[in-house]
Amino acid sequence: MDGGSNMEATLFAQRFFRLIGFNDAARMPVIKEAFPATYEQLLKMQQMQAILRQQQAAAAGSAEPNLDSPLGPPAMDALVAATAGPGVPPAVQPAAEEPGMSDKVEIILREWIGLCYTPMAQRNPKEALFQMIVMMHDHGVLSGDEKISQFIRMCTEMCVDVALRLLKTDATAPVSQSNIVRQRCYYTLDAFVKLMALMIKYSDGGSASPSGTSKIALLKKVLHIITSVLHVDHEVRRHEFNAMPYHRILITLFIELTTPDGSNLESIAWSIIEAFGQNALFLLQPRRCPAFAYAWLDFVGHRAVIGALLGGNGFAENVDPMKTSAMYTQLLICHLKFLAPFLRNIHLPKSIAVLYKGTLRVLLVILHDFPELLCEYHYVIIDTIPPNCVQLRNLVLSAYPRNMRLPDPFALNFKQVDSIPEMAIEPKSNLNMASIIPDSIRLPLDAYLRTRSAVDFLSALPGMLQISENPGSKYNSTVMNAMVLYVGMKAIESLHERRQRISIHTIAHTAFMDIFQNLAVQLCTEGRFLWRFSSCSIYSFFQLRSKFEWL
Repeated sequence: MDGGSNMEATLFAQRFFRLIGFNDAARMPVIKEAFPATYEQLLKMQQMQAILRQQQAAAAGSAEPNLDSPLGPPAMDALVAATAGPGVPPAVQPAAEEPGMSDKVEIILREWIGLCYTPMAQRNPKEALFQMIVMMHDHGVLSGDEKISQFIRMCTEMCVDVALRLLKTDATAPVSQSNIVRQRCYYTLDAFVKLMALMIKYSDGGSASPSGTSKIALLKKVLHIITSVLHVDHEVRRHEFNAMPYHRILITLFIELTTPDGSNLESIAWSIIEAFGQNALFLLQPRRCPAFAYAWLDFVGHRAVIGALLGGNGFAENVDPMKTSAMYTQLLICHLKFLAPFLRNIHLPKSIAVLYKGTLRVLLVILHDFPELLCEYHYVIIDTIPPNCVQLRNLVLSAYPRNMRLPDPFALNFKQVDSIPEMAIEPKSNLNMASIIPDSIRLPLDAYLRTRSAVDFLSALPGMLQISENPGSKYNSTVMNAMVLYVGMKAIESLHERRQRISIHTIAHTAFMDIFQNLAVQLCTEGRFLWRFSSCSIYSFFQLRSKFEWL
C-alpha cells in the first residue's frame, strides 16, 4: 500500500477487511494473525486520520472558513479507515508530507489563480508559467518527482474542496444565483487545469519532439492523481459524491490539450488520446464509479471528444482512424455493460431511465454524424445490448455509410434487390469472428464447411451452444452470433470465389445452408430468437430467412 500513497491497493485492502469482518472484535485476532503487514498499515493510517481530525477540529475552533475567497482554508488530509464513523469526510488522501507543505501549495495556487486571468497571462501564457515555475522552485515543490506528485495531488484536493463548499451554498441559494456559484467553481477549477496544461505543454521546453516522452509522462501522472483522488472521494462520500469538479477538470484538460494552438502537441496526438482513454476513462467507467456515470457519459458524448476520436479534426488528423474508432467503441461498450443488467428488467429506476435517455442521445449523434462506426462495430455493440432492448438494437442496426444511398422500398420490387450494385459490396468489419468462436466449435465447423462430412456435428451443434438450463440464459449468445456471422461471411467468400451473385439458388444445398437449416429445426424458441441475425448488409441472410418463413 506504500503508506497510503498507492490508492487502489489501499482501497482494496479496506474493502477486503470490511468484507471479512474487520469491525467484529471476535475476528480481530484471526485477521491480525493472517494479515499482519496489512493490518499494521491500516492501523497506522487510522491513527494518522485521528491526529488529522484533531488538528482540523483545533483549526476550525480558531478560524471560520472564508467562502468568499477563491480558495478558502487549506484542505486537510484524511484517509477513510476501515472503521470510518458516520459523517461526511473530506475528499482527500493522506500521504507523508513535510510540515507546511499544504501552506506552500495554497500560496502557489492562490498566486496562480490571480495571475492566469490577467491580460499578460492571456497574451503570453509561457511567460506566466515561467513566473510560477520560479515561485514553485523557491518553495521547494519541484525538488523531486515525489514532491511534484504531492503538489499536483494537493492542488486537486484543494480545488475540489473549494468547489464542493461552494456547491453546498448553491443548494440553499436562489435559482437566479445558481449560475453565479458554478462560475465561481469554474474560476478555481479552470485555473488549476490551465496550470497543469501549461506544465505538460512546456515540460520539455515546448520542443516539437516526435516522441514527447516527458509530456506524456507528466500527463499520465496528472491523470493518475486526479482519478485516484476521485476514486477515494467516490468511496468515502458514497451517496453524497458530487462529480461536477472532476468532470470539469477532465473535460477542460482534454480540450486544452487537444485544441491546436501552436504548442506542438499534434505529433503526439494519439499518445494524448490514449492517455485519457487508458489512464482516466477506463479507470472511471460506470462499473467502477457508478456515481460518476452521468459525468462519464457526458464526457464521452462531448463534441470535443467525439470530434477528436471520430471526426479526425485538426488535432488528430494524422492519427490512424482505426485506433481512435476502436477506442471509442470500447468506451461505448463499457457504458453499455453497466446499463445491461438494468435494461433486462421492464421497469427502470428513475436514475437509470435518465441515463438510458442520455445513451440514446449519444448514439443518435453517432448515427447521424459517424454511422460508419456503428456499421463496422455493430457486432460487439449489439452483443452487449440485451435482446429485449429493441430500440437500442434497431438504432445500431439502422446505420449505413454516409456515401451510400438506400433504395426506395416502395419503388422497387424487393425480389430485385440482388440487382442493386451495392449488394456486391462486402461490408467492412474490423473484427475477426474466428477468434471469438472457441476452438471446440470452430475447428469441427471449418471441417464441415470444407468437406460437408461428419453429419453428427450438425446434431451436436445446438448442444455446444447451450450453457445452462435456465430460461433466458440457455445459450451463449456471443458465440452464437459470432458463429452465424462467421458462416455467413464464409458463404459470401465462397460465392465470390466462384464469381456468383448472392441469390436463393446459389446458396441452396450448400454446407452453409445445412448449418442454418439445422439450427432452425433443432433450436428451441429461445435459441431461434437469438439465432435470427438482423443484418441489412448481407443479403444471403435475407435469402436464408425466406426459406424459413415458417419460423
